[in-house]
Amino acid sequence: AISSRSLPSYPLPSHYWFTEPNKARVAALTFSDDSQKATSLILTQATGLQEPKPLLSSERLMFVVSGNEQAELVSQLISLREELKCVNEAADSKLAIATLMHSNLSHFQNAQHNADLGANIVIQAASIDAAIQEITAVENALPKVMADNSHYKTPAGSCFSPMPQSKGGVTFVYPGVGTVYPGMLREFHHHFPQLFARLEREGNLKEMLQADKTYAEDSQEMSLSELAIAGVGSSYLLTQLLCDEFKVQPDFALGYSKGEASMWASLNVWKNPHALIEMTQTSPIFTTAISGELTAVRQDWQLNGDESIQWNSFVVRSDAQAIEALLPEFPRAYLAIIQGDTCVLAGCESTCRALLKKLGKRGIAANRVTAMHTTPALSQHSQVRDFYTQPLFDELPKHIRFISAAGLPTGAPINIDSDSIALSIADTFCSTLDFTALIQSARQQGAHLFVEVGADRQTSTLIDKINRSDNVADQYCTIASNAKGGDDVVTLIKCIGQLITHQIPLSVEPLIQGLEQQITTAKQLSGVSQGSAVNHQGELV
Repeated sequence: AISSRSLPSYPLPSHYWFTEPNKARVAALTFSDDSQKATSLILTQATGLQEPKPLLSSERLMFVVSGNEQAELVSQLISLREELKCVNEAADSKLAIATLMHSNLSHFQNAQHNADLGANIVIQAASIDAAIQEITAVENALPKVMADNSHYKTPAGSCFSPMPQSKGGVTFVYPGVGTVYPGMLREFHHHFPQLFARLEREGNLKEMLQADKTYAEDSQEMSLSELAIAGVGSSYLLTQLLCDEFKVQPDFALGYSKGEASMWASLNVWKNPHALIEMTQTSPIFTTAISGELTAVRQDWQLNGDESIQWNSFVVRSDAQAIEALLPEFPRAYLAIIQGDTCVLAGCESTCRALLKKLGKRGIAANRVTAMHTTPALSQHSQVRDFYTQPLFDELPKHIRFISAAGLPTGAPINIDSDSIALSIADTFCSTLDFTALIQSARQQGAHLFVEVGADRQTSTLIDKINRSDNVADQYCTIASNAKGGDDVVTLIKCIGQLITHQIPLSVEPLIQGLEQQITTAKQLSGVSQGSAVNHQGELV
């Protein structure tokens, strides 16, 4: 079997060339001349993989400075500044900066298990001059940050937490439906070719990311089921990246709405999450009952076949109690989600607008047709439960505490067995989601550092707002591993930098390997290298 395409005369898109499972990549290149004769060249992919593109470069700098006392940290920052100035004047500054980063990160990698390491300052910048400015900014902020024991970070990604309490409280947060966006994660295949090759061997990566629509040249409308699949897919890929490549281990996990399904799919609990792709595409739950025709709503409202439904949902800045007090007057409007200083109101569009008018609030229309978290969804409880009753791995993660909205208000953990997981998802799916209470419960259970693992950073923003309104923002931090509109790699490196300053055990080996590759290449180009290195990884795609 082959996965083939003709190479066009215009530049190819930069996204990954996805293949069907167990198919090789084959390309046909056709030349024609004035005599009307055509010559074709058939290219077939061999077993080797392309070398990973380095994550760090002269345009993406990262350094870690460690020390126990303020004076020691300042001394280390001064030393780094002087080294950067020397690098700036070097004949081959690209080789010099790669060598300096390699030395710095290798030292950190070897020393991070040392209990006396102290605090970590991370410097990130887009150039040597910018890195020097970042060092100055950190130096100026250092006395106050240490006095207040606060968390400091700059827009470029430099950060510092003097005495973080995050170890043991790393919480992976899985976003819900609708955070996926065109072109998401499109750069990662250049930097993690082995990961992409493995994911393609394990299942249909193209379908998992809904690549035909996610990476289409023109923006494409996605159905609820397509959004759900791509949402789980992006979370699955980012989880593998953080856990397998950077060796980050979460202590807790939770999901926003359908993010609970992403949590079980991504963290080695469900044995075959790929099987859910086709099921989601064809299940009446997602295609007609709570989306599309809204048959569950028709049944609940007892509508005739010729009566139409104008469904919408609105984000409104209001407390839940004010909305709940009005709901009896507006029986076709529902409080779907409570999330910090906003709520999501869903239902009959005209009814919702009438409720908002009486409330004296403006709502932002989401223009998405889903009856999740509303009363009509209750009729789908048993179907949702059956849908998510999935086989589990024989070896299950013992170090992660899984938190579900179904465990509220007590915060009881969900037993890791097939029936309990399915019931918890059905309970969450078919009830009002109190995301505020879920985050408060997670904090009480020991969650300290919330790491959003999925497309964009919408859930991180919500958690920040919840923590601020509870006046605990100085005690808890949120980190996004991805951001719409940002550079995939820069956002990932910022995420790793924050984990480092929070003293979370991890590996920076992917960063070091890329730098080693750059150093070798630079030496070869300058004629320093004796002999050449050949990278043949022998991985079948």
